[in-house]
Amino acid sequence: MKLYIILNSIFILVTFLLAYEVSYKLVKGDRGKLKAVLHHFDKKYRERLIDKKVNRVYREKRQNSILNRLDKIIYMSGIRKYFKYMSSEVFAFGVFIISFLFSILIFELYKSLIFSVVAFLAVPIIFYGILKEMMQINFDKIDNNIMFFISSLKSNAEIKNNIVFMIGETTKKLKEPLKTYNDDFIRDVRFGISIDKAFENYINKVENVRFKNILKNLYICSLNNANYSKLLDKTRIIVRNYYEEKEKRKRKVRAAQISITVIVIMAVIILNALSKVTENFSFLIMNTRGGQVLLGYILCVILFAAYKCISLKKFNY
Repeated sequence: MKLYIILNSIFILVTFLLAYEVSYKLVKGDRGKLKAVLHHFDKKYRERLIDKKVNRVYREKRQNSILNRLDKIIYMSGIRKYFKYMSSEVFAFGVFIISFLFSILIFELYKSLIFSVVAFLAVPIIFYGILKEMMQINFDKIDNNIMFFISSLKSNAEIKNNIVFMIGETTKKLKEPLKTYNDDFIRDVRFGISIDKAFENYINKVENVRFKNILKNLYICSLNNANYSKLLDKTRIIVRNYYEEKEKRKRKVRAAQISITVIVIMAVIILNALSKVTENFSFLIMNTRGGQVLLGYILCVILFAAYKCISLKKFNY
């Protein structure tokens, strides 16, 4: 028995040492090759984004691949601000390696293939959930500032009915990421880029559909030198109605999240009650095939519930 424990400990140690050695060589030992690989995937990521924008312009409908959907989530999450070369391929590879190592660790600790599979599946769900949460945070940063953006434009329109002046003055009061987008728009115009191209660049940076529509309407007004105040008054009414509906949806989402959480808590309470009624319950649940299947199923339900609690927020879109 002692020999078995020693051999298992050696196996875990060797596995993690090999993983560390490979990681060290990639990051430190042969930095040029690593950068070349990261640049390659980064180039592929940018090409897919460009293709997506071209397809949008020409109204081409293409089947969305898993990589394209993941590209969109990575782009909207803003994770590339922190990890410069993050792409769908890098994300998938990194998550796979972490999942593999974590599943090996769980298997060596509990000698259960079921627990190992659950551990392997848990890692991508957790990381995907983190990306979705970051995506929601960035979405809300824009969505919650639309009304302020409109009000500020309206105030500046009364001073001077010029879109460049209005956006330039509004920039001083905005929060990120809109502040950066506005700065980029003003810089484009000052460097001699036409208004239509500057608006196109602005619109392409924003994934918020409502904000895109506001920018498109402002662009149409700029072509005709129309009265921006009238447009912004109508837009303010539409956005106010949207905020009211959004709050109603938020309440429904919170209610659904609470219901899911209650179900998970009830499952934990039932397991706790069974452990007090049945002798050797912990041993049975951890060391028998039936117990492991039951516990594995419960863990999968908890993971799925956690994922749904995050993904339910997509109704705000």
